[in-house]
Amino acid sequence: MRRLKNLIVICVLLSGCADNRLPSDAELIINFEKKISTFEELRSNLCKRSNEQIIMMDPEWSKPSVPESEKESFYKTFREIGVMGVYYDGGCSFRLPAWSVGLAGGGDYKEYVYHPNERYKEALVVTSLDNVNRDSSEIHFYKRQIRGDWYLVFEHWP
Repeated sequence: MRRLKNLIVICVLLSGCADNRLPSDAELIINFEKKISTFEELRSNLCKRSNEQIIMMDPEWSKPSVPESEKESFYKTFREIGVMGVYYDGGCSFRLPAWSVGLAGGGDYKEYVYHPNERYKEALVVTSLDNVNRDSSEIHFYKRQIRGDWYLVFEHWP
């Protein structure tokens, strides 16, 4: 019986260790190019809003809350384009997190960003996010333009 309990604990722990490999710029850009119409449809929908909005799938939460039908529509779009949610900052500026790792505020994030706001004013402009410094003890933002006002951004929060 004890072995069975240990085996169950190990299985539960391993199931939480899903592949969380950092996607390459190329993978994210290919995804963006293949699904550009869905990204643009989402942009159009978000840019009609006047207030800040957060809608996340995992963990599931939104601020301010949105009707269930609207949330499900967003979730369908998020799954289609491979992101975890949206942080809409107002002024037609938003972030779509595609990858993250870390706990309690510290961590790394790779995101699609439309019309970067003041948050990214000091971001280092790079030609690739694939080899940015993830070991620094300082906060760093890096950005790389995809096309027009669309960017890939890497955030490092130690």
